[in-house]
Amino acid sequence: MGMSKIKNVIRASLFISFLWALTAPAQTAPTSRPAVATTMPIIQRVHQKIVPHVDRKGQVLHQYDPAKSFFLLSLWGQVEPTDPGGPYTSWKQLADDGFNAVWGHGDLGKVLPLAKDSGVQFVLMGKIPPDQAKQFNDHPALLGNMWMDEPTGRADVEQLWNDYQIYKKHMKEIAPGIPVFVNDSPAISPPHLLDWWLKWNVAGDISCQDIYPLQDRTERARTLANFPHDMAEVVSLAVSENKGVKPVWTIVAAFTLQGKSSWPFRFPTPQQLRAEVYTSIIHGSTGIAYFIMDSAFSRRGEVIGMSPDPKPRHGDAHGGTFPTAMEMINAKALWQTAKQINAELKELTPTLLTPTVGDDYVYKVSYTGKGVSKTPIRTMLKPHQDGGYVLLTVNLDDAVLDVTFEFPAALKSAQLMFENQPPKKLAAPATSFTEHFEPFETHIYRIVPSKHE
Repeated sequence: MGMSKIKNVIRASLFISFLWALTAPAQTAPTSRPAVATTMPIIQRVHQKIVPHVDRKGQVLHQYDPAKSFFLLSLWGQVEPTDPGGPYTSWKQLADDGFNAVWGHGDLGKVLPLAKDSGVQFVLMGKIPPDQAKQFNDHPALLGNMWMDEPTGRADVEQLWNDYQIYKKHMKEIAPGIPVFVNDSPAISPPHLLDWWLKWNVAGDISCQDIYPLQDRTERARTLANFPHDMAEVVSLAVSENKGVKPVWTIVAAFTLQGKSSWPFRFPTPQQLRAEVYTSIIHGSTGIAYFIMDSAFSRRGEVIGMSPDPKPRHGDAHGGTFPTAMEMINAKALWQTAKQINAELKELTPTLLTPTVGDDYVYKVSYTGKGVSKTPIRTMLKPHQDGGYVLLTVNLDDAVLDVTFEFPAALKSAQLMFENQPPKKLAAPATSFTEHFEPFETHIYRIVPSKHE
């Protein structure tokens, strides 16, 4: 299938727009900004005063509210259950598996009642007709409007920018209750670290980037920190450019791209998918979208997505791409992994949306072993609502590391969460413990000081 034909059939498909963004000539002079630093600290302390996130209508909140706060756990480019090549997993089942939102195209008059009845929020991808914007401005299931996928690097970026300003201004006049934003590529390196990327990522009500760091290349397959498309760097830059007051969402990879490509994306392992999600959160994301559930829609772009029930073909709408037996196994494993991650993040939501611990409780992190990147371990410490702390940790690299966590005073307990493991053994004076990290492994701990805080 030719590139132009694929583009027409599945304009929203990741790899076309991503490749376009990375290979198109710059449309403006390079910014005078220096390139993003390639070394980041192990301990991340983003969001120490406020944690920008949204409610179910996409309105920005800065403090956790148990009645309103919404941590996005969503599916990008989702098909409707009765779309060609189906039937697909019901949206009610998506909700049961922990997804609280779907992104898709369609008639709002049809999809919003479906979303509401299923218990998920809906993000419309593309322009909303003015009459529908007015009609559905206050609909309880409409989370937001993603106007365009990856505008940075497009040959017509200046015209798109002008069109977006007009569209957003009009939407604010006729439907002020609908957040408007774009999702952009991670193309932050010269010549793509341009005013355009920075402008697009502060232009919307929400800042959103798709970041697929793992590719079938020696270096790119071995770390999430594969500069210049380092997941942590991109999320951190989006947070800082928005002055820490606007929500940042990350779209993570849960797919494989069949055929030859200049950007040969491949399925992450379950460990890598979990690492992608927690790396994003540790660096400031307060919303996650997974790309993509397998369907005839994805396969028209030669993309095999994750699935609770993978199929060799989707009827007559299979799109010409067929998964191998191993790809089907991987697709199901990733779905089960996403389901587990969703359950973890639902439990952690009050903690994640509480300001990060700063210099009032200083801890240290050191490691032994040879990483692929310069700082393969990243951590974040949050207060737990019942006292003590939650320590989020992730290994960004295909490396085996032993990591020591040292705290300013004795601990009463250190318990691994979500791993069916006993509490950590704390030898006197009980101020530290060491953990073994396999490649791309994530560990979350509940930390309780001896003097319960």
